[in-house]
Amino acid sequence: MRRPRRLILATILGLLVFGYFLLWLTSPAPGMNRRGFDLVRPGMSEAEVIAILGAEPGDYINGYAHVDCNTGPSAGLSDAPNLIPISDFRRKDWLLLPGIQRWSSNDGVILIRFDADRLVRDKSFRSVVPETEPFLAKLRRWFLLQA
Repeated sequence: MRRPRRLILATILGLLVFGYFLLWLTSPAPGMNRRGFDLVRPGMSEAEVIAILGAEPGDYINGYAHVDCNTGPSAGLSDAPNLIPISDFRRKDWLLLPGIQRWSSNDGVILIRFDADRLVRDKSFRSVVPETEPFLAKLRRWFLLQA
């Protein structure tokens, strides 16, 4: 009786580990996503940031999406996303502040403020939620593998 139960548990555990590894293996490389954002450090030059993110600042979002703006002083008070349409996010006045550059992609919005010497002063990341999210992308987000 014990042997079949152990075999079943070992099989389930093996499948879970294999599934997690497969999701990790297929996750996106650094670029205009969370992984690329994490590689950007204060004091980097604008050229270094462009090399990490793989493109000049700009809007590379395809299709209709929402931006999760659940950030700021009250961000820790609620896990509920504060989703606004990307069209409304693009019109935000604070994006026009001097020194702020924006990289927008289907994986996230990266805002980086540069100082007068064009070195990174600070940065911010906002998640982008597409209108319809592919199943594998949803699994990666659930298991914190989304880049």
